[in-house]
Amino acid sequence: MNLALWIVAGLLAAAYFVGGWVKMIMPRDKFASLSSNSKWAEEFTPGTFKVIGVVEALGAVGLILPAVFDIAPILVPIAASGLALYMSGAATTWLRRAALVAEPEARAGTGTAGPVTGVREFAPAERQATAADAAGQSRPQPL
Repeated sequence: MNLALWIVAGLLAAAYFVGGWVKMIMPRDKFASLSSNSKWAEEFTPGTFKVIGVVEALGAVGLILPAVFDIAPILVPIAASGLALYMSGAATTWLRRAALVAEPEARAGTGTAGPVTGVREFAPAERQATAADAAGQSRPQPL
């Protein structure tokens, strides 16, 4: 079990560190132009975008290094909690932008089919209509 936890922590730390590093070294406008899923970066100033990258990279370092070197291992759950808060902010950004409703085809194959379907079914009719208009689709019929 301990080995499985190290593997999961290592994979998560690597993913967070690479994501944070990309946000630190790549200009915000270039990052936003990579795909339709990265347009969220345009809502933040370049400085805030860099801070997001630093927070992400530091969280990744905090997941691994304190336990590896056995120096203040209490920092590992603190870093994990910080990354959980970070991801709740990311989820809030996505929901605020109505990305789950407006762009379901942009995430095809990413493992979000279940949650996307649930959000589309239970979103208020006026939000569905607004998202459909933004995507150039016809309006869904209310249930």
